[in-house]
Amino acid sequence: MASIDNLVSLEHIECPLVRDVSDHWLGLRNGDGYPLISDYDVMQHHHQAPWVALADIIDGGADYRYRLVGTKYARILGEDMTGKLLGDAKNRDVAGRLNRAYGKVVETMTPVCIHGRVGRSDDLDGLHAEAAVLPLVDGDGSIKRLIHTIRLRTKDGAWMN
Repeated sequence: MASIDNLVSLEHIECPLVRDVSDHWLGLRNGDGYPLISDYDVMQHHHQAPWVALADIIDGGADYRYRLVGTKYARILGEDMTGKLLGDAKNRDVAGRLNRAYGKVVETMTPVCIHGRVGRSDDLDGLHAEAAVLPLVDGDGSIKRLIHTIRLRTKDGAWMN
């Protein structure tokens, strides 16, 4: 999973798929508020689904439970976390980085774009990663779920399928 040292605003998204997910999320916004959980259906844009994870926020950000993890996202994460807590992830380093990124979104109530390098000991090691973490709210405006999409760029600059 990518280093999260470079958290930036959504305007810095380069990857067309990450931009597509972000634009869809922006289109669901209600005025100045964030989209409702009930307004977001990943299957409305099924081509995005393999690259998307949905995580419920537990106890204000003490942990996160993955409601859905796309197949490509699971490959990057190194395991399918569907139905599991982030705190139970096998790769503690990845879990710690994701916890910090998710915590930043919950704490600041601001979506983020993440740029970084994958640090793993396999064929994904050293690849550039771009991700977006986008909040969804309940009826009273509290952030209750996160959309997380990620895509990798090969060493020759192409976005991986």
